[in-house]
Amino acid sequence: MEKSIENIWNEGFLNKECVVIPKLNNLYSQKSKHLIEKFKRMGKNNLYGIVIGATFMLLVSFFLKIPIIGSFFFLLLMLVVWVGKKQSDKLEELDISLNSYQYLKAFDAWLKKAISQYMKIFKFLYPLLFLAIILGTLYADMNPFLKERTIDKIMSDPDTYLLYGLPIFYLLPMGIFLILVTIFSGKLYLFDIGLIYGNIFRKLEETIADMEELQG
Repeated sequence: MEKSIENIWNEGFLNKECVVIPKLNNLYSQKSKHLIEKFKRMGKNNLYGIVIGATFMLLVSFFLKIPIIGSFFFLLLMLVVWVGKKQSDKLEELDISLNSYQYLKAFDAWLKKAISQYMKIFKFLYPLLFLAIILGTLYADMNPFLKERTIDKIMSDPDTYLLYGLPIFYLLPMGIFLILVTIFSGKLYLFDIGLIYGNIFRKLEETIADMEELQG
């Protein structure tokens, strides 16, 4: 009986002893392995980069005399690293005994779940990060580069309108900006990871589509 494409696929990817399509089997196995290993490597490098960048910003905050804001910013980024490490551990738990197609599907399912969880976290994290940046800009002591802090310059300007002692016309646009960041946090996160992992995401979709097409 003539073999169907599905039978050929199953033999090629489920049975290591099969020689019906060994080259195709090896091609997709190597492609799958390379794709996921590259993602893991980039993920680890990204976490290392966040740790280094956060530590540098923390040290700079002491120099600028805003250690509380710098520490807050540092802790927020460490939360990102902690969540990333937890997700990385879950990725390592995927069953490596699965065939190439099943493993890629399991990886794809893990990836979608991880992105969904990250989007929920960054809905609150992005506004807090931007708030820390705004406060740092206002209260940083840039001496000897500037004669006074930005907030001092604003408050000492006779043209500054104060409402309950607050420079409302400066705070209002900042508040609107933070609200917009909160609303569009999901799209902002997808844009961020797209810049870093976009090529891998496309190759993952293409590889899975190719495999499913072979399955018929």
